[in-house]
Amino acid sequence: AAGVTLDKSKREDFVLVLKSALFSSVLEEPTPGTRTFSFQVVDEEDTIVNGNSAVSSMSEAVVSIINVLPVNDEPVVSLGASVVAEYKEGTGGQVIVGGAGDIADNDNETMVSLTVILVNTPDGVDESLSVDALGGTSVSYDATTGVLLIDGEASVTDYITMLQGVKYTNTRFDSDRGNPDTTTRTI
Repeated sequence: AAGVTLDKSKREDFVLVLKSALFSSVLEEPTPGTRTFSFQVVDEEDTIVNGNSAVSSMSEAVVSIINVLPVNDEPVVSLGASVVAEYKEGTGGQVIVGGAGDIADNDNETMVSLTVILVNTPDGVDESLSVDALGGTSVSYDATTGVLLIDGEASVTDYITMLQGVKYTNTRFDSDRGNPDTTTRTI
């Protein structure tokens, strides 16, 4: 228990201290629960009791309670610097992000989903995204929306591995349909 002592201050000083009392925690994840704070003041009126002088009297304690509630911090997906991948027509899936991809979550050890979107698809359904499922996840790709959905609970490490392993494929590379459009894709 910590205390603050003001020595022979004016009443206004005491009021100011009481009104400015704040609680904060330096912990990223403070332990949830209640915190109880007790406030008392003492006067130093000289009083003679049984021949002794300078006996102080203490006020009744006033209690303030603060409930500390945990907050689920949002996970953060990062690609480091800008990631630029190249796709050579006629090859299998090309890894997009590789080792640059990372996921951080300071208050959870598991993730439940990851969405990757192929924003523009000038070659339509010939373009797709894919990844191998890990842990308890399933993977689906919707060619009409360009959305690759990784769904299911798995470790953050598994989700990082899947993010780093997302592949882009374009099957337009034959003489009947022509070459893939060379417009830059945004994923």
